[in-house]
Amino acid sequence: MSDEAIIEVRGLTKAFGRRIAVNNVNLTVPRGTCFGFLGPNGAGKTTMMRMLLGLARPTSGVALVRGIDVRSARQAALARVGAIVEEPRFYPYLSGRANLEIWAAYWGGPAPARIPGLLDRVGLGGRGADKVKNYSQGMRQRLGLARALLNDPELLILDEPTNGLDVQAMQEFRQMVREMVEREGRTVFISSHQLHELERICDSVAIVNQGTVVIEGPMQALIADGEQGITLDCEDEDGVRRAVTAFPGVRDIQRKADGSLFINVPPTRETLIALNRALVGAGLPVAQISRSQQSLEERYMAITGESGPSGPGEVTK
Repeated sequence: MSDEAIIEVRGLTKAFGRRIAVNNVNLTVPRGTCFGFLGPNGAGKTTMMRMLLGLARPTSGVALVRGIDVRSARQAALARVGAIVEEPRFYPYLSGRANLEIWAAYWGGPAPARIPGLLDRVGLGGRGADKVKNYSQGMRQRLGLARALLNDPELLILDEPTNGLDVQAMQEFRQMVREMVEREGRTVFISSHQLHELERICDSVAIVNQGTVVIEGPMQALIADGEQGITLDCEDEDGVRRAVTAFPGVRDIQRKADGSLFINVPPTRETLIALNRALVGAGLPVAQISRSQQSLEERYMAITGESGPSGPGEVTK
């Protein structure tokens, strides 16, 4: 295992009978980064995380965490790993603080002394004495993050950690993740269906589909490799198609989720000017036209065929 990698899996496979949930995955997560793990329902994301944490036994392959084989030395591998996998569970009739105290007693050392600061950090400083049964889903997610930080982890493995968070809490979470990575040197391995949020916080990303990693790499490189073109605001799609079908370099025209049209053509300044002139000459009512780069969500949809997190194929596990 490379000294620069905090997670390294080779040939990792998990089968449930005839169904293969994770299929021969190879993955490397560099230290000190935020790494996004994306995929549609049933893609194998949660199963992968469970194997990294020793909660599921791989059918074949090796998972190394902090350079240690999880299967043969789970306790050593996870000594400085914190995690939220699926919905965090707590004792509902105990307070948030009491729940953390139970886990802190397990970790020992300085963990109990970290509780007040962690409650403040996740925005529960004034609610630590409240029983968890009265917490909202977002508050439980915050408490789960505080619990994951009790052992001062080098690595955080977070499965859908932003479920139930409001807009302000999402912003605070984003800032917290970047602070943990940039100032504290931690690594965050995160899955989420909030693709626009991952685009803003992740350094690298892997997209998994049907149990297989189909693409992996730095976030900006992944987006840069996506389609580039020209986006315009015009309701007359048929008119635009007639006007630009024979235009040099046009490969495709697509209607985007926001209603705009994306013309897959090299987005040079000269092309933008010539295309705008052709549309105006055809008498088409164009409200806006600009050069465009495929977003993470659009790249994801192109790779997986999903309709996106806001559509009927909402991405979760």
